[in-house]
Amino acid sequence: MPYIAHAGIKLKDDYPNNKKNEWHFIKTINEIEYRWRLADDSTYDVIAGLFFDRKAALDCAKQLYVALLYDLLSAGFSIEDAGCDSYEPMLYVKELDGAYDSWLANEEYFFWNKKKQGAGRTGPGVFEAENGIEEFAEYDFFDMSVKKSWGDANLDFESVDTYLFEYSEETQQLLNTVVVADSVFDFGLRMTLYCGLLEHLAEDAQKEPEVLQVLDQLIKNVEESALSLEQKQSLQNFLTEGKRQSSRKRIKALCQKYAKSMYHKYSTDKIVSKAYDARSAYSHGNTGGYSDEAWYIKFVVLDVVKNYLQEKEGNAQQSTTKEHF
Repeated sequence: MPYIAHAGIKLKDDYPNNKKNEWHFIKTINEIEYRWRLADDSTYDVIAGLFFDRKAALDCAKQLYVALLYDLLSAGFSIEDAGCDSYEPMLYVKELDGAYDSWLANEEYFFWNKKKQGAGRTGPGVFEAENGIEEFAEYDFFDMSVKKSWGDANLDFESVDTYLFEYSEETQQLLNTVVVADSVFDFGLRMTLYCGLLEHLAEDAQKEPEVLQVLDQLIKNVEESALSLEQKQSLQNFLTEGKRQSSRKRIKALCQKYAKSMYHKYSTDKIVSKAYDARSAYSHGNTGGYSDEAWYIKFVVLDVVKNYLQEKEGNAQQSTTKEHF
C-alpha cells in the first residue's frame, strides 16, 4: 500500500494573501513529489508521496513537521495548534483492547487510513493512498472557524525537507514551549516561559574558586555556631545554593554557545538581559515591561534549541559509531 507523508500546523490567524485550499507544487526529489496548501481552517498542510515503505513515509513526515514548525515560528507566525498530542498516544488507545505496547512500539498513532484516523490533523502523520498523492483530499477533517485576519506573510516551502534535527519527544516539548510562550498575551509571562526554557537547557556550573572557598568557610562557621539545627540547615542550604552560577550567567554561556551574536540591531546579551528584566518585573506583580530588545528572545531561543538538538544528535551518532568499533 502506498503512503503519503503529511505535516500540518494550524495558524491562529487568517492569511488573506494565499488562496484557500489550493495545492501548490514545491518540487520532486527521487520521484517523491512535495506540495503545500493553506486549508480553509488556516492550517498549513505539506504533503509528500508516494512512498512504498511506511517507515520511510513516517520519517519524511516527522522531518517535514520539524522543518515546518521551526520555519513558521522563525517567520513570526502565530500558531493555534502544533499537534501537541503527538506524544500522548494514551488518548487514542482505548479501543485497542490491550494493544498498547504495539501501539507505542510501532507508532501506530501516526498512521491514517480510510477507516482509522491517527493522532490528528496537526503534527506529523502518514496517510494510506492507493493511486496517487491527490488521495489526501479524500480524508475529511473537522474545520474550525477563523476569527480574524492579519498581515501579508509568506513562507518559502522550497526548504521544507531541509534536515534540521530528529523528531523526538524532546523536540516536540521544546518547540511546543515556544508555541505556548508565543501565544501568551502578557509580555512578562511570555518572557518567563522563554527564560525558563533557556534555564532548562543551561548546564549547571559553579562560581569561581575563590568564591567557593569563602562560601565553604561560611558553611563551616554556621556548623560551628550556636544556632539551632533548623537554623543551621536553612543557612547551609542557602549558602550551598549560592555556589551555583546565577541563572542569567548560565543562560549567557548557553547563548554564547548556541545563538547568534546579533538579532536585528540588538546583541544576544542585551536581548537576554531585557527578557530577564521583564520576567523579574512580572514576578513582582508588574504586568508591563515590554521592550523591543526582549521581543527578539523568541528567535534566540529557536536558535539555541536548533543548535542544542543538533549537537545532541551529533554526540549520539558519535557514541553509536564508537560502540560499533
